[in-house]
Amino acid sequence: MNRNNILKSSRSIDHVINKGKKINTNFLFITYVSKPSDSKIAIAVSKKLGNAVHRNKLKRQIRNILIAVDVESFNKWVVIVPKKHWLDLTFEQKSNELINSLNKIT
Repeated sequence: MNRNNILKSSRSIDHVINKGKKINTNFLFITYVSKPSDSKIAIAVSKKLGNAVHRNKLKRQIRNILIAVDVESFNKWVVIVPKKHWLDLTFEQKSNELINSLNKIT
């Protein structure tokens, strides 16, 4: 996942959340919209999951998992929101959960 694949503007993220299809698991909430031209991903972590240090750690972990996934082939804009139970998982469990959830999209 490189910088060109990051969904940044709040308008775009709101569009994906409001108009997109949703995948809801015990650990993640994922919304996505099909875009034939490009693939972009946003990671949104609620303040309920901890202070800034914890939230940034969660985002770093998700970004590291996404490096192993071929993001360019999605052709979708994706917003990933981890839930409170995400904190209880090990890194391997987080990796498996995220990859399985993203495989449901493609």
